[in-house]
Amino acid sequence: MIWTLNSDQDWECTAVLEDHLDSVTSIRAFALESLEKTSYLFVSCSVDGTAKLWYKDGKGSTPKCIQTIKNEKSSPISAILAELPGSVDFTFCVKQMNGDTSFDLSGIYLATGNTDNKIHIYSWDCVSSEFIEVAALDGHEDWVTSLSSTKFTSPSSQISENSAIKHWETGNVILASGSEDRYCRLWRIARQKILNQTGAPQDLISAEKDILTNVLKTGDINQLTVNAHTFICGNWRYKIEVESILSGHDDWIHSVNWLSRYSDTNNLVLITSSADQSVLLWKPEADSGIWSSSVRLGEVGGSIYGFYNALISGDGGLIVATGYHGSLHIWKLLQTADYEEEWVQDSSPTGHFEPVTDVQWEPYGRYFLSHSLDKTARIFGNWKSDSIANGTWHEISRPQIHGYELTCVTFVNPFVYSSGADEKVARVFEAPNYFNQIYNGLCVSPDLSDEKKSFYYLKSETLLNKEQPLEAMLPPLGLSNKAIFRDEVRSEIDKGGFQEELGVRRKTYIEAYVSTDIKDSSVVPSSLIHPSGHPPLEETLRRRTLWPEIEKIYGHPYEIFAIASSSINSENTTSPSDLNSFRSEERWISLSCKAKSAKNAGIRLYNSLNWRPAQSRDSTGDQSIIRDAPPLFSHSLTVTKMAFRPHSGNKPGEENSSLLLSVGRDRTISLFRITKPSDSTNSQIDLFQAFEKAHQRIIWDCAWSPSGSFFVTVSRDKTMKIWTICKNTLEYQLSHTEKLEDSATTVSITTKPGSHDIYWVSVGLESGAIVIYELSLPQDENNKQGITISIFASLHQKIAHSRKVNRLNWRPVSLYSVEIDVHCQRQLLSCSDDNTIRVFTVSV
Repeated sequence: MIWTLNSDQDWECTAVLEDHLDSVTSIRAFALESLEKTSYLFVSCSVDGTAKLWYKDGKGSTPKCIQTIKNEKSSPISAILAELPGSVDFTFCVKQMNGDTSFDLSGIYLATGNTDNKIHIYSWDCVSSEFIEVAALDGHEDWVTSLSSTKFTSPSSQISENSAIKHWETGNVILASGSEDRYCRLWRIARQKILNQTGAPQDLISAEKDILTNVLKTGDINQLTVNAHTFICGNWRYKIEVESILSGHDDWIHSVNWLSRYSDTNNLVLITSSADQSVLLWKPEADSGIWSSSVRLGEVGGSIYGFYNALISGDGGLIVATGYHGSLHIWKLLQTADYEEEWVQDSSPTGHFEPVTDVQWEPYGRYFLSHSLDKTARIFGNWKSDSIANGTWHEISRPQIHGYELTCVTFVNPFVYSSGADEKVARVFEAPNYFNQIYNGLCVSPDLSDEKKSFYYLKSETLLNKEQPLEAMLPPLGLSNKAIFRDEVRSEIDKGGFQEELGVRRKTYIEAYVSTDIKDSSVVPSSLIHPSGHPPLEETLRRRTLWPEIEKIYGHPYEIFAIASSSINSENTTSPSDLNSFRSEERWISLSCKAKSAKNAGIRLYNSLNWRPAQSRDSTGDQSIIRDAPPLFSHSLTVTKMAFRPHSGNKPGEENSSLLLSVGRDRTISLFRITKPSDSTNSQIDLFQAFEKAHQRIIWDCAWSPSGSFFVTVSRDKTMKIWTICKNTLEYQLSHTEKLEDSATTVSITTKPGSHDIYWVSVGLESGAIVIYELSLPQDENNKQGITISIFASLHQKIAHSRKVNRLNWRPVSLYSVEIDVHCQRQLLSCSDDNTIRVFTVSV
């Protein structure tokens, strides 16, 4: 995809190149600058075994493929287009004749790193007007994963001062190659002599003979090189030889990059990144005459895969690396108080690297939780930094790193959530004390008074009045996050720590926690860049911010598809975080699974006080037997979404009842009523209402209004339907159908700021766009105008998403929404198949 900066300073996709038949592994560009315009040459490598050359004639034109290079024995996985040795003033020639474009690219070479462990060199052939292979460089023992090239331009006086490069000449090109054999090789390309216009191949052979004859006469063996490759391009003869082999990484090298396209003795710096979780900076040492790693960044140990790429800024003061877990790692070169230079890691944006399947606000809107197919759950909080008044959203915890793709999530209370994944069980997680300290240190403004801070702080409470765990760790060979309690740590410390038993026993997770000394490290990290603290770095997020798993919920025969909770379903949450109501009142978790038949499409209810299934009472004679209630059946295929009616929607006399709304692939809408009689400890559950074939195609989502007076369903049939209650029959009925421009995938409802009877209904579309409708209901049944609905705002793909929107969620309106003015603003949370999460502030 070609992205171009338009006149509005926005990046937009201007071309999609689709000639490859398989995954693209590398793409590099080269600017062809002239007085009239700047054109571009691209090379792309693919698993289909081809490297394609593309030419883009200035800004606004569509790139066209000018050559396809096919290697029958190996596939190119890395490539580089760069200048050949010579003068710095590089020129090229492009001619237009009879509508055809002809090129003279004699000053450029193409190199590809292949799966045959070789670097293939191509130069421009003016006769055939294409790149032809002129050399294959041996040396690496595994796949060549990355290539980078720089032209050396230092004066001779500076070169002689460094013994490692004293034999270099101005104009030499240095090609760096990284490989899965853990080594980086430097190849020096030098231009030797000009050839005659005729008989170039013969001149090359004669030149080699002249060198050998001269060595025999003078005895100067320095003129001979080992494994030197020579080739001709235009009228020049070029020689390639191994300059140095850099050894410092312990695993695959994923990237090599020079600091600049043109280098001298002052900025001759190479940066490499590896799967060993390290980034190295290489420089030639004047004293020893070898290349050495002057700086090592990253971490020791940890998860596999390490860094995929690393770049260094042109001034050498900033390094950015990308990690396997979708993270950026940033280091800045700072001067310490002792006037010494030190690389300091800065906080950086993090995010998912696979489609984000669900996002949910914490009940009071203080932070939000996301689930993704990258098998991680992440919590984002609003960091109150000194530089930004309302703060910025950053990842502050990674409570779950799972072995399955995560699909759905719901909060049970402010400190407990339940998640579903591509497995048959749902898991329940509870916040540790470590998370409370992170949130209180980063997301509560330090400028507040102690009284206000106490109000906004997360309290160390648990659902069952038990001690809150310190942290959670994943045991060796374990699959569930285990809680670490203060008493266990004290006991282990008193015992003297881990005593190895002849090397036959692994450390327990408590012993590992004590032995690593992370128990004594600061919860909120700080640095020279952020002395008052910053969000956890990637390494900390993976290791220390897990939430302990407190329960598993079984029952479904297939993978969990949707989940909902009756605990959190009211928008106007204004009271402080008090768990007493969650401990005393009966609340429900509903689960559905993938289903291809009616017998598997049942909804199972679980009591969040004890995590047991809903109970039913059977009377046989004088005996009364209590057993697990059967699933709720109404659908014939997968139930795609469920939602409990807000408590505020209960009418007088319905205080002890709940209403569960469900929609599914079978196009059915179902309403289940859950009632708890005053003289019984067990709730009664029955099917209250069902609408078969309510839409023409699959129904993807449903949502209640904050007042519980109506609900909305959206479908692939490009419609949104509004269902209101009939005051005479107290049943729900279809009141309005709104046509949409695309298939709808998700919906969420909030009240309009400053109004209690006007609503904002946000609808996410399959195209990635988001539409916000303003909706009002008639005040009485005699109002013949019915529902009033209009488009309030349309968030097109440029600011919304580029792929399907998976979930929308309005931020709960509470006293904790300090970042916005709740009297005129609302915040909308969205996630998508484009791997992103977005927070929109919508104002009246």
